[in-house]
Amino acid sequence: MSITYNKSLQVFMITTANTSYSFSKDSDGILTNLYWADRIARIEDLPIGEMHYPRIGGVKHHSERKIREEYPGWGGRYYNEPVLKATFSDGTRDVELRYVSHSISDNGNEMSIVLQDVHYPLEVILKYEIYDGLDIINKWCIVKNKGHDPILLESALSAAWYLPDLRSYRLTHLASCWGREYEISRLPLTQTRIELDSRTGISNSNQMPYFALDTDGKADEHQGEVWFGALQWSGNWKIVVEKDPLGCVQVTGGINDFDFSWRLNEDEEYQTPVFTAGYTCGGFGAASRMLHDYQKYYLNPRPWAEKPLPVVYNAWAAFEFSIDEKLMMDLAEKAASIGVELFVMDDGWFSTRDDSRSGLGDWQPSSKKFPNGLNPLIEKVNSLGMNFGLWVEPEMVNPDSDLYRHHPEWILNFPHRDRELHRNQCVLNLARSDVKEYIISFLDNILDNHNIYYLKWDMNRLFSQPGWPEESSADQKKMWVKYVHNFYAILDHLNNKYPDLIIENCASGGLRADLAMTRYCSRVNRSDNQDPLDMLKLHEGFTYINRSRTAGGGGHISASGSGVNGRHTSYRYKAHIAMMGSFAVGLDLRKCSAAELDDLSGWIKQHKLQRDTVQNGDLYRLASAWDKPYAIYEFVSHNLNQVVLMSYGQSMQFAQALPRIRLYGLDPQAQYKAEGYKIMSGEGLMHIGIRLQLKGDFDSRIIVWNKVES
Repeated sequence: MSITYNKSLQVFMITTANTSYSFSKDSDGILTNLYWADRIARIEDLPIGEMHYPRIGGVKHHSERKIREEYPGWGGRYYNEPVLKATFSDGTRDVELRYVSHSISDNGNEMSIVLQDVHYPLEVILKYEIYDGLDIINKWCIVKNKGHDPILLESALSAAWYLPDLRSYRLTHLASCWGREYEISRLPLTQTRIELDSRTGISNSNQMPYFALDTDGKADEHQGEVWFGALQWSGNWKIVVEKDPLGCVQVTGGINDFDFSWRLNEDEEYQTPVFTAGYTCGGFGAASRMLHDYQKYYLNPRPWAEKPLPVVYNAWAAFEFSIDEKLMMDLAEKAASIGVELFVMDDGWFSTRDDSRSGLGDWQPSSKKFPNGLNPLIEKVNSLGMNFGLWVEPEMVNPDSDLYRHHPEWILNFPHRDRELHRNQCVLNLARSDVKEYIISFLDNILDNHNIYYLKWDMNRLFSQPGWPEESSADQKKMWVKYVHNFYAILDHLNNKYPDLIIENCASGGLRADLAMTRYCSRVNRSDNQDPLDMLKLHEGFTYINRSRTAGGGGHISASGSGVNGRHTSYRYKAHIAMMGSFAVGLDLRKCSAAELDDLSGWIKQHKLQRDTVQNGDLYRLASAWDKPYAIYEFVSHNLNQVVLMSYGQSMQFAQALPRIRLYGLDPQAQYKAEGYKIMSGEGLMHIGIRLQLKGDFDSRIIVWNKVES
């Protein structure tokens, strides 16, 4: 694991656990990408100084000067997607960057490279970072104006990545919308330009900020070359995947340049978000596990990175706004009796909030529903051995609220246009510093005066009318970026001041479940969709990026017949699905029979026995609900002592028998035992496998294999 520079060959080499990433510096100071794939030991083997493409009929490629340039600016004969596009004060719209210097950290895990425009005082610092034991590379940059006159940035993306040339590739991406997040989509990459993006203010309203490319479309879960990446950004973004006429495959990504401009004043700098990418020959499963380990060991809030997440009760699905102190106390007693560890009160607890039309923005407990404030309920919950959590939606406001009446200027809006509502609410302009400070102030007031263990942060509408009338016209388009920066600043504040607080990331379900949010939030609302069959597919796509443990939201055990499809399934089936993530219950427990409460208690006990393996172990997706009438997930503990195999039938037909299920990731020499099965070695489980039967509709099995002590 190291980043090095070979002075004689003028080659930069980034070496991770199993991969190499390399680029060279030519005599003109242009950085050219050479290689990114399996690890190589001999730097001389790289194609240093070679022409990357054959000339056709003796004619140079139209953008030959900038072929595979490590950070291509728009200028000259360059027609692919640029990373940087700028206009200088004299009207020049052309960027020519050259190498100036570089530095490598003492531990060899970080590097900075300084580039400078050949004429104008524009400086770009390229940043690289790698992590012990991972084949992950982070790239981002800092753009600086070193002169007196403003420079207008029209596009400032994070990085460009290049794959081996003259190969056939298949693109995998995750399409998204409410209730159908993380849909796995695949298509062959022809000579074309494909743009994945979001323009709605939040990250995955249409697509997840993620890509994967595999050679010849041959990779599967367990084998094959896969290049993959994810942007660490929660606002507007784009990733452009293109294959040019001569076979160069380039992936470029960062903050979306749609409706974007950034006037860079004297001595001002602009920093792009991190673009994380990696390579594996172990298929899509290995790519996912690499992103999971990256989050587990480096990104997730440290107190909760590996600590088991609690079993949650949330009454929203059963009661919505119709809550009060007595109801909550009654439900708390029932929840405690079945083993719930965290009691969460959702929307409807504050101000005049009896429906979605009023009160949002006024964060004081409802005097009608909670005449003595929240502390009597919190004390009751705590006395029952549970912790207390609370729902908030800080980024939104109802027009029928004191906040709106006092500060109508705080809303995203355009003059002379009727202010658009969705869900009876407007978007607060969080790009404003006074709005940011207001949100910090009311959250501090809530958290300082109540024993709150968990904060569910919701956000329930897309942006529209993204105007900022108080800002100059030249700087209004900065709103998209400043909004996200201030949003992160608030989450940073909460994590630093309240380090033991669990924050749930919810955005109309799972519409902001990007990699950046894992820096701040320990639990993710996977989706508002609580249909159990839909969850099988949602969870597969969700775990392409996110850790299985963080999945909340759609993991609630809710009333049969609820959800987007109105499907009726057993509580047992829903409980088994909930065990894949952060287990949650959303029933009206007062209406549950004694037998149903006993069943819930039993499933929660089972979950607690295996949750460390599920929440902190390695995930192997053994069968996909996208192409089979069943789904199978395997979780292996970090020490290989336990394996949890979860299988879920959809609708089985013709007494269909499943093939022998072969496990992955075990200790081949160890022996494992599961109830109802003979003792088998890890080698036998991985190469021979086990028989597993699912029958009829909505059948499920959870099998726990434990290592036998010798």
